[in-house]
Amino acid sequence: MDARLRDPGGGEPAQGSAEVPSVELRDVHRAFEGAVALAGVSLAVQSAEFFSILGPSGCGKSTLLRLIAGLDLPDRGEVWLRGKPAAAVPAHRRPVNTVFQSYALFPHLNVADNIGFGLRMRGVDRVTRARQVAEAMDWVRLAGVGGRWPDELSGGQRQRVALARALVNRPEVLLLDEPLAALDRQLRLELQSELRALQRRTRITFILVTHDQEEALSLSDRVAVMRAGRVVQWGDPVSLYDRPRTRFVAEFLGACNVWTARVKAQEGREWLVELPFGGLVVAPGELTCTTGGQVEVGIRPEHLELRRAARGTASGWQGKVESVRFEGAGLEVSIRLGEWSLRARCGRAGEESAWREGDCVELSLPREHLLFWEVGG
Repeated sequence: MDARLRDPGGGEPAQGSAEVPSVELRDVHRAFEGAVALAGVSLAVQSAEFFSILGPSGCGKSTLLRLIAGLDLPDRGEVWLRGKPAAAVPAHRRPVNTVFQSYALFPHLNVADNIGFGLRMRGVDRVTRARQVAEAMDWVRLAGVGGRWPDELSGGQRQRVALARALVNRPEVLLLDEPLAALDRQLRLELQSELRALQRRTRITFILVTHDQEEALSLSDRVAVMRAGRVVQWGDPVSLYDRPRTRFVAEFLGACNVWTARVKAQEGREWLVELPFGGLVVAPGELTCTTGGQVEVGIRPEHLELRRAARGTASGWQGKVESVRFEGAGLEVSIRLGEWSLRARCGRAGEESAWREGDCVELSLPREHLLFWEVGG
């Protein structure tokens, strides 16, 4: 398989990747007044895939979307659409539509006319236009509101109008530039579910740009994580979360306890690593290590195992509960272990629901959930 389609962070290509990708970026570079926005980005998005580009502000994700849409051009590298180079294809002729965070609705047009505006500009006849607008309104659950004006709609309804306006043109690729960021949490969750169902129903390729980790992980078939103009890892959400290839990816995708540990010895093809609060763990042999050197060790809070400390039966590390934070479905427990503070997450059922500040706790780190990275990853 073409190396361009492989994940730079070690993930697997998407199922069916032998097909011509809907969108492919090949070593794309872009700078603005000397500031690098994209530094050699290569990735492929398959047909009918829900693909998310995730990263902090300023990492280049919106620039990437603009290049795909044809609203900007790369300084170097290529954008391919449907297996063909897109450099000579202007934005209005690309099989791509974009939904922005700002709804950008025309205030002097009602809902139906806003949705059908692009069709009217293309010369689609009135009867066909009305049929396609009605279908798009059904897709986004807006049936019956075609005669309303934008200022009569809620934020969620306005975002649905923007979606319908993009979808009514039957694009092969729909670009979503943080379209839900301005909505309140509950409405955002509702529209996330609708977005996913809509993508499944229409089989249009969706590419979502977001800095919301939960949104990207819950909606996507695959996610690309960006940092400083580069894609540092891509893959399916479960693989990215469970096996991040760098500390940055681990911490960006969710809470993670991380320590710098000392490499004590090599044992066969593995390394014995001493944690800063004592004890040894085994690290995989593919790490580039030297005895006496350092590695970073991590574990997610939900994978820490907690028990009430009992005298004379200790089988793990013992610490003290510093604080307990109620999170609805569960608890986040902060534990002091010497000079170190660790975070654990547990459910509300059973004994764990009774954790209190000052409780003595015994904790262990299951080997199968430990994460290891070279220092500086």
